[in-house]
Amino acid sequence: MPIKVYLNCPSCSTRNGGQKIEIVVKGITNPSRENDYYLTVFTSKQTKPSVSAPYHIGVSSISDFVVTPDPVIAGEIATYAIEFRTGVSGELNPGDTIVLCLITISLFSHKIALVTLS
Repeated sequence: MPIKVYLNCPSCSTRNGGQKIEIVVKGITNPSRENDYYLTVFTSKQTKPSVSAPYHIGVSSISDFVVTPDPVIAGEIATYAIEFRTGVSGELNPGDTIVLCLITISLFSHKIALVTLS
C-alpha cells in the first residue's frame, strides 16, 4: 500500500500558477527490491494524480570500470590494467573473490599470470 505524505505550503503563493516546486526529503529507506519505481503527486488544487518518470532503485554495483591493455597491438602479449570502484555494499575482504569474464578466450594466452591486486 502506498504511503501518502501531506505537506502544508506556508510560503507558496502563486496567483497565476506555474510555480516550480522542489521538495527534498531526507532519510527515506529505499525499497529492498531492485526495480523501476514511480511517484505520484497531486495538490489540493490539482487533485488528479500525476505520475513521475520511472526511476531505478538497484543493487550496489561496480562503477568506473576501465581496462587498459599495454601494448594495444593485435597478436602481442600484453599487460592488462583493470580498475573499478566497488559499490557502497561491495567492501572486499581477504578471501573474497573477483571474477573476470573474458569474452573471447582465444584472444588470450593460455598462460595468464595474476600480477597484483591493489
